Amino acid sequence: MNMNESYYVDKDKSGQALEIAEEIQKTGVKNIDALHVACAILAGKQLFYHYR
Repeated sequence: MNMNESYYVDKDKSGQALEIAEEIQKTGVKNIDALHVACAILAGKQLFYHYR
């Protein structure tokens, strides 16, 4: 099993990602972080790492 996985949120799911991100932002999370979490949710991930 690969230690790293990739999932690409294409145009067909971008609307969903934005909707989820808007809900997350209501809790005080910054825009880019909310979008990152939204994409992880769409990818069905339970754990993800965010590097800055």
